[in-house]
Amino acid sequence: MRWSSLGRSTKSSTPSLPGIDAGSLKAAIRTILEGRQVDAVFVSCTSVRLMHVVAQIESEVGVPVTSSNHAMAWHCLRLAGDDSVLPGMGRLFELPN
Repeated sequence: MRWSSLGRSTKSSTPSLPGIDAGSLKAAIRTILEGRQVDAVFVSCTSVRLMHVVAQIESEVGVPVTSSNHAMAWHCLRLAGDDSVLPGMGRLFELPN
């Protein structure tokens, strides 16, 4: 896996992070990817809400996108024996077990 860039929020306090809208998140990811070839994007913040827009972002940027909460939800389902493919929840949730 190639690590091309790390980005960070300019928000000054953690309580404001859940308020980052989908447009801002998409713009930040596009900025980080601009002119770079990467294998995937990891959004590293448990306060950022990603699940509802991850499939759309992946479609727009062309690489898998996940976050710690997104990956943990997938992993918990697998640990519970649920191997369902869940279209619309991002590429991770579309992987067969």
